[in-house]
Amino acid sequence: MEPHVFDRLLLYSAGEGWEDLKDLCEAFKNAAIKNDQNQNVQSKGSSGRKGQRKKLNGKKNVVDLRTLLINCAQAVAADDCRRANELLKQVRQHSSPFGDGNQRLAHCFANGLESRLAGTGSQIYKGLVSKRTSATNILKAYHLYLAACPFLKLSNFASNKTIMNLSANSMRLHIIDFGILYGFQWPTLIQRLSWRPGGPPNVRITGIDFPQPGFRPAERVEETGRRLATYAKKFNVPFEYSAIAKKWETIKLEELKIDREEVIVVTCFYRARNLLDETVAVDSQKDIVLQLVRKINPDIFIHAITNGAYSAPFFVTRFREALFHSSLFDMLDTIVPVSIRKGC
Repeated sequence: MEPHVFDRLLLYSAGEGWEDLKDLCEAFKNAAIKNDQNQNVQSKGSSGRKGQRKKLNGKKNVVDLRTLLINCAQAVAADDCRRANELLKQVRQHSSPFGDGNQRLAHCFANGLESRLAGTGSQIYKGLVSKRTSATNILKAYHLYLAACPFLKLSNFASNKTIMNLSANSMRLHIIDFGILYGFQWPTLIQRLSWRPGGPPNVRITGIDFPQPGFRPAERVEETGRRLATYAKKFNVPFEYSAIAKKWETIKLEELKIDREEVIVVTCFYRARNLLDETVAVDSQKDIVLQLVRKINPDIFIHAITNGAYSAPFFVTRFREALFHSSLFDMLDTIVPVSIRKGC
C-alpha cells in the first residue's frame, strides 16, 4: 500500500482521511436506499403476478443455528461424541464460509467445535496464528469497521480527547499501551498534538503486546513503533518508543522506566479479555496486571472492555459469551454492501 493511502486511512479524524471516511459512510447509505428500492420493486412485481404463479410445495425450513451451536457445545463439553457429531453435521449443512453473517459465523464456530472434539484445537490455533495477516489488510478492515459503526470511533475519540485535555499544560507525555497491536489509534493523537498551541509535547509510547510465535516474537510491536515514529517525524512531534513483547503478568515496573515528571497515561483497549482471572488460575493474570497498573500510579487509566465472561472456567459459558459475534456479523451484513465487502 502506498504511504499516502496509509495516511488517508489512518488519519481519519481530519483532512482527506475524514473526507474518505465520510464518503464510505455515504456509500453505505446509498447502497441501503438502493437495496430498499429494489426490494419494493420486487414485492410489487411478485404481487402483480400472484395469480399466475404456481405455489411451491412445502414450506421453507428455518434453522436456528445459534441453538444448534449451543446444543453442540453442550454435547462437546459432556464428551458425548455421537450427539456432538450429529449436531455438527446439521450445522455444516446450513453454514458456509461464503454465506450470510450467521452462516459464516456458524462455519467458524463449527470448525472450533470440531477441533475441540478431536483434541486438535491447540495445533489449529498455532497454525492460524502463524498465518499472519498483513497490517495493510487489517487496516482496510479497521477503516471499514470505523465507517460501519460508531463503537471504536467513539472510544478512540473519547480517549484521545481525554489525553489531550490531561496533557494540555505538560511538555512530556508517556503513554503505556497494553495490547497496542498495530497502534492504529495513535497517529490521529500525534497529529492533534502537533496542532497544540505552544508546540507539541515530547511523546513517549511504551507498546506492550503478547509475543508472537516463531523466531521474532516482538516483530509486530516493533513494526508498530516504526510506523508511529514515521508519523511523529511527519508532524514534527518529539517521539520515543519502547517495545515490550512478553506475557503481561511477567512485566516488572522497572521495565516501564517511569518518570514522575511526565504525564503518565495507561491504556488497554479491548485486550484484557486475553487475561485469565481468578476463576481459571490461582494466580490471576488479570489481577497481576491491574496490580502493576496500581504501582505505575498513572495520571489516568483508560480501560475499554466488552462485557463478557470470556475467561470463565466452564466451556459452555465461554462459548455462549463468544456468540455475541453474531450481532456484529448481523450489523455488518445489514450496513456494508456486498460489493464493498468483497473489495475489502
